[in-house]
Amino acid sequence: MVVKNVEKKEKSIVDITIELSTEEFDAEVEKAYRKSKNRISIPGFRKGKAPRKMVERMYGRMYFYEDAVEQCCPRFAAEAAEGEKLKAVGDYSYSNFDFPDEGGCVYTVSIPVYPEVELGEYKGVEAYKPPVTVEDEDIDRQLQSMRERNARQVPVEREVALDDIINLDFEGFCDGVAFSGGKAEKQNLTIGSGMFVPGFEEQLIGHKAGDEFTIDVKFPEDYGNEELAGKDTKFNIKIHEVKEKQLPELDNEFAKDVSEYDTLEELRESIKNNLTEAAQKESDNQFRSALLKKVASDMKADIPDAMFESRLDQIVERYAMDMQYQGMAFEQFLQYMNTTLEQFRERFRSSAEDQVKVDIALSKIADTEEIQPTDEEIDKEYADLAETYQMKEEEIKSRLPKETVIADLRLEKAAKIVVDNAVASEIKPEEPTPDTKAAENETKEQSAQTEDEKAE
Repeated sequence: MVVKNVEKKEKSIVDITIELSTEEFDAEVEKAYRKSKNRISIPGFRKGKAPRKMVERMYGRMYFYEDAVEQCCPRFAAEAAEGEKLKAVGDYSYSNFDFPDEGGCVYTVSIPVYPEVELGEYKGVEAYKPPVTVEDEDIDRQLQSMRERNARQVPVEREVALDDIINLDFEGFCDGVAFSGGKAEKQNLTIGSGMFVPGFEEQLIGHKAGDEFTIDVKFPEDYGNEELAGKDTKFNIKIHEVKEKQLPELDNEFAKDVSEYDTLEELRESIKNNLTEAAQKESDNQFRSALLKKVASDMKADIPDAMFESRLDQIVERYAMDMQYQGMAFEQFLQYMNTTLEQFRERFRSSAEDQVKVDIALSKIADTEEIQPTDEEIDKEYADLAETYQMKEEEIKSRLPKETVIADLRLEKAAKIVVDNAVASEIKPEEPTPDTKAAENETKEQSAQTEDEKAE
């Protein structure tokens, strides 16, 4: 194998042109022939016994080339990438295949590689840090939520109203045919929860326990199930029971029932402390996030799309695992959310790109600061993870390579350097209006056009 050319292209793609000698490629063709010869039948020969030259004479000299290329090109490409000391971050792609008459093979492999990084300032960075405030209204909302959770559900002999909990049977029909997933018995539903298709819950208001009736529901045009999207349907309804929520009085007895405190005032103070702690964490997180986005935006790096797509894959996989843990298939979750896989990915694309840029910037800071976690820090991280996931350390270690833990600790230490050396601003940045965004985009386009004209 000979590396004929190495060319760096945009988006940190490196094209390597590889040439295989006649002997090298012929050996691969021979392997491809031996793998497939038992499937080949040629008149005058028993199946699998036809010589390679006879097969090539009948079907052409390139008959085995596709299999040969498929089995050898990735191997030689990996050798070439290792020889050039490239850090690949995505799948290789192949092009420009040429098979000279004299033999051999020439092709190009395109490899997305980890980008070269030029940091901007990462110490003394200024960002807005939200103030930590807890208002009486915040405490009242928390108390109201506690009342809701401790409300009694009392059967009532009246018509269904907003916020009632009803127990019902229903079955849906489209064009007179019952459709999958449209039937349930003894289902509890809170009126106004928005859990059902728009128009369903509203038509239950005014009915009573024991009523049997039919409602008309039109599914949204963008509904996740294409068979029902935009369709007019009918639901047969039977209401078994109607209950209303009765909230407990907000007094000292309530405080004793729902907490360790004897008085409502003590409960309010506890809630205030908890909300303050949560607000402090949220303020710290927003400050950190703003700082890291600034550091990433000041960095120069031509990031390959493969890194963004890989992070999107990780986000989707995490959601799929979370759904599986909750007993729901990811496809069912997408249908429930009325979205497609591609739409779901697009929702997180901007976030994924930000995460990748921040990680690249932090990794470069870690290199610059020569950050290397100690053995004690690595052991503590494993112990903390084991406690978090309620698993044995040995199991965590078998699932999470040491290199991954080291990489995560390096990023965390780098982020700490940024935060510890940052400047907190009390001035909240103005969010760009649609007109401002349009102007910014127009400026960027004009700037890009000017640069193109200069290049020409």
